[in-house]
Amino acid sequence: MVAEVNTRTWDVKFRPYQYSFMRSKARFPSIVAGWGTGKSMCLILRALRSAKDYTNNLVLVVRYSFTDLRDSTMRDFERYTGISIPSNKDVVFPNGSRIMFRHGSELAGLQNINLGSFLIEQGEEFSSAAEFHMLRGRLRREGVPHYGAVIANAQGHNWIWNLWERPKANRSKEYQQWYATSFENERNLPTDFLEDLKRMEQDSPTKFQQFVMNSRDELDVEGSYYAKLIGEARVSKPPRIGSVPYEPSAPVYTFWDLGIGDSTAIWFIQFVAREIHAIDYYENSGEAINHYAKVLDRKPYIYRHAPEPAHWGPHDLNKRSLQTGITLFTTMKDMGLNFDEPLPPYGVELGIQNVRDIMPRCWFDEIKCERGLEALEHYQRRKNEALCTDERATFSVTPLHDWSSHGADAFRYFANAYKYHISVDRVLIGNDNPALAYEHEHTQEYKPEDENVLRFGLTG
Repeated sequence: MVAEVNTRTWDVKFRPYQYSFMRSKARFPSIVAGWGTGKSMCLILRALRSAKDYTNNLVLVVRYSFTDLRDSTMRDFERYTGISIPSNKDVVFPNGSRIMFRHGSELAGLQNINLGSFLIEQGEEFSSAAEFHMLRGRLRREGVPHYGAVIANAQGHNWIWNLWERPKANRSKEYQQWYATSFENERNLPTDFLEDLKRMEQDSPTKFQQFVMNSRDELDVEGSYYAKLIGEARVSKPPRIGSVPYEPSAPVYTFWDLGIGDSTAIWFIQFVAREIHAIDYYENSGEAINHYAKVLDRKPYIYRHAPEPAHWGPHDLNKRSLQTGITLFTTMKDMGLNFDEPLPPYGVELGIQNVRDIMPRCWFDEIKCERGLEALEHYQRRKNEALCTDERATFSVTPLHDWSSHGADAFRYFANAYKYHISVDRVLIGNDNPALAYEHEHTQEYKPEDENVLRFGLTG
């Protein structure tokens, strides 16, 4: 069904940051701005212009959840443009162009389409850059300009910050971003709304900085599991976050959280005397396993030699590919990666406590582990919104799954391996009472007398 497009024209007087975003020819333009800054309006008008100005264009507008797509994004589109969106969520224009509205769970079905452009609203709702990278691979429609736009609220050092803002990143000029506080659009906002925002500075200063003043460094980490421990590591004497060089005389071990269609995170760990040295960290998304094998090869580290394992990962390694029927563990071993058998599926709460237990023995390289440290610091419990009040936040027992989960999960797997599996002469180095180590949540298949225990020389 072809949309009945209103032929009227109207002039929009944009704020400077809005105008720059609208006029940008960058491949990946973005706005990160506070509440009430007109981000959604700009996204909708860019989508409309892309569809109306070019024939046979295909434009995709994305929101993480169906409810937000339907109740916010699609309603805003109809309100701004006067165009009704049919039930199939596709708006077809007389020139043959189409705007598709889709939510995150529908993106897997878009693998075989060629887009002219995609626009992600509230990009911070996505936990990683996986969807962004998948869509950028579809920007190949002929005869139209190609771009992928993202608008978002500030959300700490998430995937948007990592792609557009991260210091010292080798960022292409095709990544352009504009910022604004809520007050930069005050002429278009109700007076009572502005007055309430000012009161928020006293009532909820962290949220004021994040959502009004657009601070990417101010994140409400209320409910964080490890923020206090990371803070203590920064101010300890001597500080345990700083320069932690690679020690060539000690082997390097890696601990993985593997994302299928999501981010993969890897911690690089050495044991020096009775200290745990986190010397490096790597995270990426949208890459095949051979990419990570090459990353390990390019590092100047000497990993533990077989038959003792050098690399450890979660029980997910035992999942079989639907295409080949082969487990990921087998695939990685066939690539020459010296992996141990997948770790048993310990409970999340137990693993979090294990991280807390070992954190005072951990030293982190501040530069090479920067992203991993940010993940640990931001990893937090999920809020129970139904029970939260203005005076007090209430949390569920499960962690919030967001961008920080991957690095935090990989470190949790390390803590479990350290506490229950890594041994010297059958003495578990990570447990003060080795006899108690196997009273925890081991699967029936794993026994302490198995020959796949990790042995290496430690002093102390």
